[in-house]
Amino acid sequence: MASLLDILSLLLCVAVVGGVVWVGLLLVTRTEPGRSHSESATKPSRKERLLGVLSFAAVLALTYAATAVQTAYGAPLGTQSSETVEVLEVRECSRPALDFGLVVSCDLSGYQRTDDYWWLDGPDSILSSEAVEPGDRVAMFTASGWTRFFQPLPSDPQWRPIEDTDKPDLRWLPAAALIAGTTVASWIGRWRRSRSGEVDTDQALRGSG
Repeated sequence: MASLLDILSLLLCVAVVGGVVWVGLLLVTRTEPGRSHSESATKPSRKERLLGVLSFAAVLALTYAATAVQTAYGAPLGTQSSETVEVLEVRECSRPALDFGLVVSCDLSGYQRTDDYWWLDGPDSILSSEAVEPGDRVAMFTASGWTRFFQPLPSDPQWRPIEDTDKPDLRWLPAAALIAGTTVASWIGRWRRSRSGEVDTDQALRGSG
């Protein structure tokens, strides 16, 4: 059931992003009366600026979604700390909206350290695709080196279940989503400009005729 909800959440995210881009295309592909091709080339219209904002928002949402997928279904990012903590009692778990409901965040009400690292702070919340349970061991993972710069979005240290290290390495996914989204947005912009040029040419031919 949890996997089905994850899939539905991801499909909903894709549908929302696609719907926003589609509405933006419907708005900007309508030609504005009294606007020449030379004016379109030198000064972007309000619709073109709106498309730029929508494209940026869509790319950002796609990158956030890819980061959520990486956190939920991929191996923890970065270097594992020497300290490990055993979960004794879970206070509550939730699915943050910013992570599109794919990531489960659990707050602990009781845990014990398996090593003598009393000077370190304990876990604020545990992130994974499923809720942690008493007896699970968790550790803090911190992005470092080239891995940190490879991520398009800032990556804070995360407390993750140690068993998540067996998941596939998806560190490439957010960067791939950012590149793919930017490429599609650029293609849409070029298509919009070429279509505007064709419409202006047709209007000029009708006027000369």
